[in-house]
Amino acid sequence: MRALHEAGDFQSFKVHARRSSTTYELHTLELNRLVGSVLCDEFPDKRVDVHHPDVTVYVYVVQGCVYVYAASMPGVGGLPVGTAGKVVTLLSSGFDSPVATWMVGRRGAVCVPVHFSGRPMTADTSEWLCQDIVQALEPSGMVGRMYVVPFGERQREISLAVPQGLRIITYRRVMFAVSERIARLEGAKALVTGESLGQVASQTLDNIAAVNEMVGLPVLRPLIGSDKQEIMRRAEEIGTYDISSQSADDCCTLFMPRRPETHARMDEVHAAWDSFDHDAMIDELVEKAEYVDFDQCPSYRPPRGLRARHSSLAPIEPDRNA
Repeated sequence: MRALHEAGDFQSFKVHARRSSTTYELHTLELNRLVGSVLCDEFPDKRVDVHHPDVTVYVYVVQGCVYVYAASMPGVGGLPVGTAGKVVTLLSSGFDSPVATWMVGRRGAVCVPVHFSGRPMTADTSEWLCQDIVQALEPSGMVGRMYVVPFGERQREISLAVPQGLRIITYRRVMFAVSERIARLEGAKALVTGESLGQVASQTLDNIAAVNEMVGLPVLRPLIGSDKQEIMRRAEEIGTYDISSQSADDCCTLFMPRRPETHARMDEVHAAWDSFDHDAMIDELVEKAEYVDFDQCPSYRPPRGLRARHSSLAPIEPDRNA
């Protein structure tokens, strides 16, 4: 009765009962009739409508306890963090990748962001913004560590070696290769990106295929069918919008071509890829990756490798030999 009193104004209602165990003495239909008869006596001016009620009274019988409610509100939904395994997410300080990280994390994944910084060709502002983004996601408890990869000098090398139109594709091929190496060290089962189909030049189907070729792990793209307005609305909901609204130079703005290729041909991509020592570059970037640890994810377990702590973002590690 109290549940219906709390539901506000209504003209019709129904009862929806469920049992967690079939050994409970009353069947759900009997529960519906029992609770419904009491409510009809308490609210004689209201009618029962089993098809389109104004209010539904839920009765859940769980392990001998009965829960009754009518008023409800939508929650985040999803699964407990850690139940879906570990993923590596390519995180920038923009709108898209934080939302993509949150969407995969709410499905139970432990997220390990990798941020490619333009340092030393740019300031480290984007690194601090990414740290703020991770801290904004703290209530979800999905992030335990973030990696930062200084990419600026290597981008300059690529820009001098490959045709202008293929720079972005080549940058992303290197980023995917480095992220996959970190994912394998972390024991992650997939990569996650914030790509939305056709949103920018690198996110056409041809260019996505040219980048996907670099990795053997699955690449999850939870925003692939979303438009920018939908993504920005979700960023407001999860608390990253104001952070992502701040401008910061990072690898995404460094050495950009005037006319990026939108439909790359694989033979040209392969020729550009072979024009520089990509294996040595990937090895060096993985070796120079720095990390920042966060206490928000009890399900996160760090790997033994990659021990270079971020010199400014991360607190100084205590001397264990002192």
